Amino acid sequence: MLKRTTQQSTTATVADLLRAMTGRFAVTITYAKPEETSIRTIEIHDVLTSKDGRIIVLAADRGGVRTFHPEKIDAYTLLHRVPFTMAPPAGYDRPVPVPRSTAQVVALELGRDDWSGKPLARAA
Repeated sequence: MLKRTTQQSTTATVADLLRAMTGRFAVTITYAKPEETSIRTIEIHDVLTSKDGRIIVLAADRGGVRTFHPEKIDAYTLLHRVPFTMAPPAGYDRPVPVPRSTAQVVALELGRDDWSGKPLARAA
């Protein structure tokens, strides 16, 4: 089902993207860039928080590994029946933790903030 990000909160959008990451299924997004709008099917490998608090989605598509910002995603569809097919980026072939409570989500995000941020450097 197509979801429009203008009709829901950023929290709901990020929760859906995290669900796709932990379930290891693809997501089709409509992504607005300054010069154009594109439609891409991505496989999300990580959701990071930058030092300034901005959420960054690290995902693979046919062009390689890219970063996406949820506020630039206009619409998306979770493809529950389409499993990951592309090789994960270096360092992301590890099991993905699946938080089961709000406290676990907070602990996971705090742990990400304490990390050195190497995935952002690799993705650039």
